[in-house]
Parts: sequence; C-alpha cells; structure tokens
Amino acid sequence: MTTWPAPASLPDLSDHQRQQYALAARGSIGILGGRPGTGKTFSLARILSAVPSGRSAVAAPTGKAAVRITESLQRAGVQGIRATTIHSLLGPSRDEDSGQWAFEHNEENPLDLDWIFVDESSMCDTQLAASLLEARKPGCRIMWIGDVNQLAPVGFGAPLRDMIAAGVPYGELTEIFRNAGRIVRCCHTIIDKHRFEPSPAIDLAAESPENLLHLEKSTPDAQIGTIKAMLERFQSGLELPVRVDGDLVNRRIDPVWDCQIIVPVNEKSPLGRIALNKILQGFLNPSGESVDGNQFRVGDKIVNGKNGWMPVETKPPKGLGKVLAVNQERKDDKVYVANGEQAKVLAVLPTYTVARLWMPDRIIRIPKGDSYENEDGETQDTGCSWELAYAVSCHKSQGSQWPVTITVADAYPGARMLADRSWLYTALSRAETLGITVGQRDVLDGMCKKSHLWNRKTFLVESVRELQKQSLVRGFEEALA
Repeated sequence: MTTWPAPASLPDLSDHQRQQYALAARGSIGILGGRPGTGKTFSLARILSAVPSGRSAVAAPTGKAAVRITESLQRAGVQGIRATTIHSLLGPSRDEDSGQWAFEHNEENPLDLDWIFVDESSMCDTQLAASLLEARKPGCRIMWIGDVNQLAPVGFGAPLRDMIAAGVPYGELTEIFRNAGRIVRCCHTIIDKHRFEPSPAIDLAAESPENLLHLEKSTPDAQIGTIKAMLERFQSGLELPVRVDGDLVNRRIDPVWDCQIIVPVNEKSPLGRIALNKILQGFLNPSGESVDGNQFRVGDKIVNGKNGWMPVETKPPKGLGKVLAVNQERKDDKVYVANGEQAKVLAVLPTYTVARLWMPDRIIRIPKGDSYENEDGETQDTGCSWELAYAVSCHKSQGSQWPVTITVADAYPGARMLADRSWLYTALSRAETLGITVGQRDVLDGMCKKSHLWNRKTFLVESVRELQKQSLVRGFEEALA
C-alpha cells in the first residue's frame, strides 16, 4: 500500500519541518501549511525527491501558480516535474451530446497516481477541491500545501480552512528560513494582528533587505500621481538589485510586466480597478495600435476572468516570428486558459483580439460579444472575459509574484469594508524584490485589525466530522463482529 515517505528519510529538512510534515502525513489526506519564508516549497521538493518519479503529480489552481511552483522546485533541485493546473490534471473534455465541458478523470475514471500535491491550495474553491478528491484512486495520497491566512477563494467555500477546522491531519511551518527581509517580517506581523512597520529606508542589497516602502498620500489624485511617478522611474531605466542564485544582480525593471498594481475594489472609487486601468493604459501604452469597437490596444497587459477554453489564433500577426511549441496543448482548436492568467495583446480588430500567454505558450483569439459577467460576478464592459491588467484585484494576484508590487490603500468606504488583514497580507506577499504601499497609513492599520475569513459560512466542517463519526462507528462494529 502507498505510504508517505518517513520523516527520517528527509534529512535535508530541519527538525521543525520534519515534525510538521509528520503531522500532515498522518493520513491519506494531509495539509502542510505555513506563512511566507517558512520553507513550504523546499519541504515539498524534499518530499518529491523521496517518492518514485512518474507516480506523483504537482498541481495548482491557476496556470501562473503552476509556473511559479515549477520554477521554485527547479531552483530547489527537483528536475523533471512540471506542475500543472488542477483543471489540466483532471483533463477537461467536451460531452458530445450536451456540448458541456466536464473532467475526464472522476470517480469512475480516477487518476493513475499514488501521490498528488496541491500547491497554493488556499485558492481552491469547494467545487474544484471536490472534483480532485473524486478523481483520487483508492490508496492515493493527497497533500494540500498552502497558507490558510491568505484570501478565501473567489469561488464558493473555503475548503482549506474547513479541512483544518474539521481535523484533517495538519502541520504548520512557522520558523522563517527564507531571508526575504522586511516584507516577510511584516507579513507575519500582520497575521499576528499587530501594526506593521515598513522600511525606514530602502536597502535591497542588505543581508536582510529593507524592501517594503510606504508612501503616505492622503488623496486619490496624490496616490495616482505617486504611482505614475514610480512607474516613470522604471520607464527611464531604473535598475534594482535582485538576488539570482544567491548573488546580487542589477536588473532593469519593466514598468508593465515586472510591476503589478493591486487594488481593493473594481468600481465606484477613483482608485478602483476599472478607472485606474484606463489611466494606466494611457500612461504606459499611449501609442498602442487601436481600432473602433475594441477597448484594447496592441501591447496592453490583460487578464482573464473565467476558466475555460479559448480558440487558438491560426494566423499570428506578421512580425511575431516562429513561436516554438505554441498552442501544443489544444483540443478541437481550443486551448485552456485559467481565471487570472495574464496575456499580451498582439492584434486588435473590431470583433476580436489576438493575445499571447506564456507557460505554456499560447496564442489565442478572444471574440467580442455584447456584454459579459465574469466568475467574480462583475459585469465587464469589454464584451469578453478579459480586462486590462495594469491594476488587478488582490484575488487576481493570488498564486503570482512580481519583482515589484504597488498596493493601493484606498480610503473609499467600500474598499475599507472589503480589505482586511488577509487582503493586505496576500497583496504584500506578491512582491519578490520590492513592495510599495501608497495611501494613508490609518487605512492600512484598519486592515490589520479585522478579518473576514471566518465570515464565509459553509457546512463542510460538519460534513467531514459526520463522515469521521460514521467511519469510527463502522470500525467499532467490525471489531465486535
């Protein structure tokens, strides 16, 4: 029977990491949690090295998260394993009779795997988690790896939170191993419900980098002006020292693709996602080719709002050159695109947009309709499931990281109501090299004082406990028989 590797077989882990792994590995389904810098990915790499290759899989809720975990595992010395999205692992397929999409792997056709590891599992909603569990063959071990302190999923439920509350085997890494400086220390402070202190001055070359800057601005106009000024410095060629394999290397920061602005709300506030994106489109991509009837411009950064299959573009724009392995993972001339994936606009026409995504490399055609409501319940004025992504919501940032992030502290009442410590914690932890907050300090302090995580009501805890009780009764009856 398949078992978890013994803790003693993982000598590279610290005593604390082995102890917490042992707690998570007490059953066929376990959870290994931890905050930033505590070694979740390093621990996963060591566990993967101890199980037979070809019998395990690593998955994540989004494509961006899958790419990031693959790169992190490679840096940790694990080669030959490529993380995929959970959707790709389960194999979406179209029913010939109904035309509806479903998963190839389910209870009747389980995955032929002995170990499944799910990274960024705080992003999994109840439906996706249930689909994966249904596709687990008897004896297969599943380990959920994530941070329960992050934002709850966009979809229904909070299964990671509920599984921990229901008593599913859980180990939590708490010792900080990654020396990521002020950002990591402040993230821990926020979750501990304390007021965090940003860097007194930026020093990215320090052994413990001072890499979290707060810029106090009291009005939306001042905040927007400050964001533009920061992006303008990157446009002018500003370089930042970043660590590559332990060495400091000066790197030029692209204001579009290396920087991400994160905001609390979509509409109504002057700092909302939609209004800010229009401003930033004009600032960062003023001369991009445009056409009437299409709100995108060539060169725009855009983000998808719905999981699904998009038609491939069979005739990429001239001048793009040959793209190796593009659109290889396609079915019926469509490729899968996850909610939250970002792309670059290659061509714009009145009735559709051509865009390119990476890892895996895909060039897609985005048809334009009359109106669209995405999976977050937002009505989008682009006529498709895509929106500008110079600024994104915190949910859309989950599972991703950028060299530089700018987190907007929005004083708009709706934003104050929505953004809590999980929101701020998730936003700040998206920064790899430099994190910047712009706004009023008292707005950030207010986020640290509240949490909405447990406001999401489900019956999953009660359901799991009832199943546990039934299993215990059956075992007792069998012992007496």
